[in-house]
Amino acid sequence: ASTALPTVQVHGRPLQRTWSLLAATAPAAASTLFLAHDPAAMGWRVGDRIGIAATTGVQPGLPPRSEGTTHTITSVVGGGGTSGYPLGISPPLRWAAAGGSQTVEGFTVGISAEVVNLARSVVLTGDDFSPVSAAAGGGAGPAGLHTIMAGGGAMRVEYARVEKCGQRMIKGRYCLHLHHMADCPGCAFVGNAIEDSAQGGITIHQTHRALVRHNVMWNTRGNGIYTEDGNEMGNQIIENVVVCSTAQECYVDTAITEVRRALLPPRALASTLRHPFPLIPPSLRLSSRRPISRRAFTWSA
Repeated sequence: ASTALPTVQVHGRPLQRTWSLLAATAPAAASTLFLAHDPAAMGWRVGDRIGIAATTGVQPGLPPRSEGTTHTITSVVGGGGTSGYPLGISPPLRWAAAGGSQTVEGFTVGISAEVVNLARSVVLTGDDFSPVSAAAGGGAGPAGLHTIMAGGGAMRVEYARVEKCGQRMIKGRYCLHLHHMADCPGCAFVGNAIEDSAQGGITIHQTHRALVRHNVMWNTRGNGIYTEDGNEMGNQIIENVVVCSTAQECYVDTAITEVRRALLPPRALASTLRHPFPLIPPSLRLSSRRPISRRAFTWSA
């Protein structure tokens, strides 16, 4: 029997960038955006689906003054001027979205909507959120697909789209999940688009030295990127974007928030919900992985 450690690899068409910023404010009804980066150079194409974050106040329990919206790219023009790089979209913007510099209380500051590319050549999709059965430990919310790599080996998912994922109120059921992988420099989630999650986006649990870079998350309910125990070390979490179209859309209870509510006093809990991205300290010496005898597979497109 083979004693090789298992590996999982999923590779989609690479993008030079998965997100950009508005270089100039886009008014309501605009069908052309001006980005801070050249969409052609980023690898964005006509027909790609994008999301544009809201830039006005959105609070739980209150009607939104604007919300994040999704659109289809209708034109990509290489090159740009001082106002940015043009990108045609459909349908037009419902609300204005800030870009470039804004004046706030007499100070000039950079306030720009994130523009994320949600299209990928490889798609991992669940169903339309069937209820979690009580027998499966649920009964409190919807269920999509979930992925997990546990106990050893390596998992690398690059430039894939993961949608309709996560299983509400069931621990360990997240869209992309590294679970007890210990020292795993070969583990990486890079350039993925995660959308419409019932419970979280990316979870790193007792896994060290993994790479989480250039991912975009849209409506990943409960949290976007989560280091589960707080002892995860040396992980590189770099230039990811997490967007909720409205606060109401993502401000829901999950297995993660239930655990935090049980362990933390109310003020500490509120702080962790507002700021779910802990700083990751560097790691020096890490434990080794235990071997598992399984075959590896690679999926590319």
